[in-house]
Amino acid sequence: MKDGMSAGWVARLRKGFLALRRFVWHSLYQREDDIVGFKTVSEPPQIEVPLEVSVEPVSAGNLGALREFVYGHLANYPDAIRRFEDCIRRGFLGMVARHQGKLIGYGWWVDNSMTHPQVSVLQLPIGPGDVYGFDLFIGQEFRGRHAGLQFVVACANYFHAHGHQRLFTIVRTDNLRSLKVHRQWGWREIDRRTVYRIGSLLIYCQGRWAWRDPVWF
Repeated sequence: MKDGMSAGWVARLRKGFLALRRFVWHSLYQREDDIVGFKTVSEPPQIEVPLEVSVEPVSAGNLGALREFVYGHLANYPDAIRRFEDCIRRGFLGMVARHQGKLIGYGWWVDNSMTHPQVSVLQLPIGPGDVYGFDLFIGQEFRGRHAGLQFVVACANYFHAHGHQRLFTIVRTDNLRSLKVHRQWGWREIDRRTVYRIGSLLIYCQGRWAWRDPVWF
């Protein structure tokens, strides 16, 4: 009996040690693999979908409703809420998605005149006429109806009408749902980025070190 109890304690201690080691390692070192791609906004999507989703820029008139939507849908994702508020503070271009007038999602965009931590650290090739889209979100109840694809198509049409040529995004290699939507859109992979987070202060990517922005990395 005593030998059995001792073996049980040893097993629990070993399990606890391994969990602690994983926690410490994850705190000190994290890796993320991203795919960089773009779509020429004048080109049609890879698959044809009805355009039931409309878009409009974030403004004083819809910001209150958008904030209520974000806090309601992302209450369990404080990092996403912090990024949302940081986008407002920095003056990035936000786009609201609507289906038959109902707010169903949103996304953010910057052009080459704006400073974004991800563009800088990942060394994204954003030039004149390009926009970079990020943090695109569609409410859970509208997923699976091509709403995400309709959203990016509507955004591409908006930016094409406003004189832009290419729309860049990055997608994590393990985000299979987003990759599917992007490929249905006709998005083309051009490069990959591996981001290493070292502790709470440093980022390493593409042979360069940078200070870690805790909101964006």
